[in-house]
Amino acid sequence: SGGCKVKDTALSTLALALASQDVSQEVAWLNSAKIAGLKGDNWWIVIKADSDGACTFTIPGGQTRTFTLEGDKIRNPTGSYTSGQYYIKLSELSPILVGASAPLNPKISVSCDASVLNPIVTLLYKPNVNTFFIQRSDSGANLELEIANGCFKTGSGVCSYDDTATATWALLEICFATSDPELTLDKIGTHIYLESEGINKKNDPKALGLLNRI
Repeated sequence: SGGCKVKDTALSTLALALASQDVSQEVAWLNSAKIAGLKGDNWWIVIKADSDGACTFTIPGGQTRTFTLEGDKIRNPTGSYTSGQYYIKLSELSPILVGASAPLNPKISVSCDASVLNPIVTLLYKPNVNTFFIQRSDSGANLELEIANGCFKTGSGVCSYDDTATATWALLEICFATSDPELTLDKIGTHIYLESEGINKKNDPKALGLLNRI
């Protein structure tokens, strides 16, 4: 009580699950140990379509913002182009999504008008000018995006690659053993953090091996 550690708990929970024990409380504790680790303004939404038109975004809390496609460029609600012209930053939907109190794995709904033909919506994380990670890219006029901005925190409340990799792997193994639909990689929501941190782990075979397993 009060001294739980993510890595120890994850491994113990996996052992219990493989022994056919009820681990619902342990899994709930692990989920409570996640924080929004990727909350900077490095998330982009790209929309491509065969025709111009409007797409409306709904963020947590019900706030909506409508953007207009003009060829490959995107105009914001005020009529000017978005800061990147060809994509929408999360901060342009709401600063709440990228600020210090950014929510964990926020859900964003996208609804495009019938005039927008064959839209493809891509959600990506771009930590630097030379690197980007595509979380998902889907076709359709009505989609829901769940931002995978999570990581597992240490006792001091900061992200830990080792804890995040171990806990994510353990939860995925539990998902495989129990068929729990809430323990898929998208639901856990830590894989973009792991991929982005993996850039700095290229000389660490243990870290890369666990990432590859995930």
